[in-house]
Amino acid sequence: MDWKNELLKLFKKEKIFNRSVQIAQEKLIELSVKLYKPDVLIEPEAGYINMFDFYKAEEIIEKGYKSAEKVLKEK
Repeated sequence: MDWKNELLKLFKKEKIFNRSVQIAQEKLIELSVKLYKPDVLIEPEAGYINMFDFYKAEEIIEKGYKSAEKVLKEK
């Protein structure tokens, strides 16, 4: 039974680590956009994406493509 508790602790730590990395990435992106002021900024509405969500690649790419089309039509 002790291994179950250890496994639960590991998953909690993994979740905290993943969220920490995600927050750091978001802040770096924010800073980059402020510093470099891109001519075009595409922000797909993909919802919450974890850095390990490889199985969602097609869905995420499709949302990015649609967002890019929308932004480019507005330009």
